[in-house]
Amino acid sequence: MKRTLSSVGVALLLAVVVLGTIAIRAPAAWLGDWLQTHTKVRLLDARGTVWHGTALVGISDGRETTLIPGRIEWDLDEIGPRRLAARVSHPWLTMPLA
Repeated sequence: MKRTLSSVGVALLLAVVVLGTIAIRAPAAWLGDWLQTHTKVRLLDARGTVWHGTALVGISDGRETTLIPGRIEWDLDEIGPRRLAARVSHPWLTMPLA
């Protein structure tokens, strides 16, 4: 019985570590995939993580995508149930969006 509880504990700990690692290291391409299915915005050549990354931005009408020159860079600072704090910068912006 003790051995079974120990095995279950190790399995739960391993699952928590794996899920935590996936959440922390989630690739920026996942953000691009989510935006593509929910908006007309496309993130192309996304690099980094969901939390800090860069990408080319395009706007799509469903048939073709118009690219905006230059890469955007973002930092997601704080995520809560009703709050999302992010900073977005682009060469054409005079200061980062917050």
